[in-house]
Amino acid sequence: MPDELADAEKQKEKPVFALKPENATVMEGEWARFCCRVTGYPRPRVMWLLNGHTVINGTRYKLTYDGMWHLDIPKTRQYDDGKLEVVARNSQGAASCTVELKVTARTDDHRGVLKHSPKRESFSIPHPQSVTGTHFSRIQVVVVVVVVVHSFS
Repeated sequence: MPDELADAEKQKEKPVFALKPENATVMEGEWARFCCRVTGYPRPRVMWLLNGHTVINGTRYKLTYDGMWHLDIPKTRQYDDGKLEVVARNSQGAASCTVELKVTARTDDHRGVLKHSPKRESFSIPHPQSVTGTHFSRIQVVVVVVVVVHSFS
């Protein structure tokens, strides 16, 4: 009962950022962490938006509260680069702040090189009726056996 009376007497306040998150620059694949502290009564709800999209707690993004609000991105990607907005709301109002997340490309990332590498040429085995001679027929039989064995494994 005493806690309920204290809550009823407590002055309602709109959200205010006591500690704002800071801009961050990380290399792709590295961890990025943003922290903020928000005051207000009733306790504000905090929402994070990355490039205009609401951040949802899951495997890509970790949202936690321990007296401070935290957004962790354990493995940043190039598409995480951009504007991060934090919005705090309660029945008395709202407050927001914006920071930048810069994700720099890795220097040891070879995906772009591999993506644009020359394609391997494919080959085709001619139909058995179009080839004469026993030498090629034996090779063709071996290939057929390998394909059959592979399809059953």
